Amino acid sequence: MDRVDVVSRFERLRVYARQSVPSPHQPVALLWALGQEERLHRWTKFRDEVGPLLAEFAWRR
Repeated sequence: MDRVDVVSRFERLRVYARQSVPSPHQPVALLWALGQEERLHRWTKFRDEVGPLLAEFAWRR
């Protein structure tokens, strides 16, 4: 997989939206996961580390 393939896959990602408001946690979760040294993590780890930031800075529904 080269850079073009990776960019193409990112461009095709679909983000869940409710009432036309996109879910902020999905793209943030992907970026967070890419920055981790280990490959797999529990959702609770993401929620504990990033949840407070999303609560403070994400757009409100």
